[in-house]
Amino acid sequence: MTRRKNSANKLSLRQVLAEQEDFLRTLVQQVVQQVLEAEMEEAVLPGS
Repeated sequence: MTRRKNSANKLSLRQVLAEQEDFLRTLVQQVVQQVLEAEMEEAVLPGS
């Protein structure tokens, strides 16, 4: 029975991701933006 639950979860996830075509693109953009901001703070702030 556990397999059926996992299969149902996978199908739901696939359905959601299919509906949101730019999901991964948006996620990657946000992560890259946060990394760049953190690097800029380290470069700008003295003594960090």
